[in-house]
Amino acid sequence: MTYRLEVQSAGPVPEIAPPPDLTQALLNLLNNAADACPDDLLATLDWDDENIFIRIRDHGAGVPLAIAEQIGKPFFTTKGKGFGLGLFLSKASVTRAGGSVKLYSHEQGGTLTELRLPVQPQEA
Repeated sequence: MTYRLEVQSAGPVPEIAPPPDLTQALLNLLNNAADACPDDLLATLDWDDENIFIRIRDHGAGVPLAIAEQIGKPFFTTKGKGFGLGLFLSKASVTRAGGSVKLYSHEQGGTLTELRLPVQPQEA
């Protein structure tokens, strides 16, 4: 497996107080990308005053338009194994932290997964 990490912002790195399940959500998103294509994964870290962005780019088959709306729903999988809950649970964890997860077909092939997290944790 080969991967690269790029940090795109300059300046002080913002701090967040993520819930414990957020680490598992991030690992799941990285594993999904590696399952799609284990070579040449690219993860980028970027931030502004309000959000931290983690983008994961794989060079696999991408997200077919015919199933794009189904991806991330419980019990839907494209892998042929598992229960289709990993992405669903990852999205739920990120949403609870006030963020979002979006998947896009990349124009040059593969999938781009964008994870957005707020710099300041949401009040409970």
